[in-house]
Amino acid sequence: MKMHINFGSVILIAIVVMLHFGCYKHEVNPDNETKYLIFGHYYGECGGERCVETYKLTKIRLFEDELDTYMSIGPFRFFELSNQKFELVKDLFDFVPAKLLASEEQTFGCPDCGDWGGLMIRSAENNQMKTWFIDQQKSDVPEYLHPLIDKINEKIKLINE
Repeated sequence: MKMHINFGSVILIAIVVMLHFGCYKHEVNPDNETKYLIFGHYYGECGGERCVETYKLTKIRLFEDELDTYMSIGPFRFFELSNQKFELVKDLFDFVPAKLLASEEQTFGCPDCGDWGGLMIRSAENNQMKTWFIDQQKSDVPEYLHPLIDKINEKIKLINE
């Protein structure tokens, strides 16, 4: 029994597959990472793509959420960013104060009430997850959070440069 292969069809299928997968951002499901930090800012009285930025940092990768939902706790749709972007922010874990991790509070100040924005931070480790919303107006939040506010804003700026 002879088999005839139509090489034209094989090439056409290969081109269609390459075009399909080459035109979309590579979406990744980073949910299997057990230690991560989701962080971002949001501004309600704002226009444009940068009004809401949310990222997920693991020990080895950095992701960006493409849904950009205001003051979101999820769901998220993450895609992986470059290793260069990861290198810019990989130390962010070191700036999360132990006092925040131990806190029972979830909201600090009144995030974005005065149109100066808010931060969302989620920390997950050892099957424990905590989420906080932090006012960007430093006078409305405990002083121990000020360095974290500055560092998150700095890292978001670096990612977007």
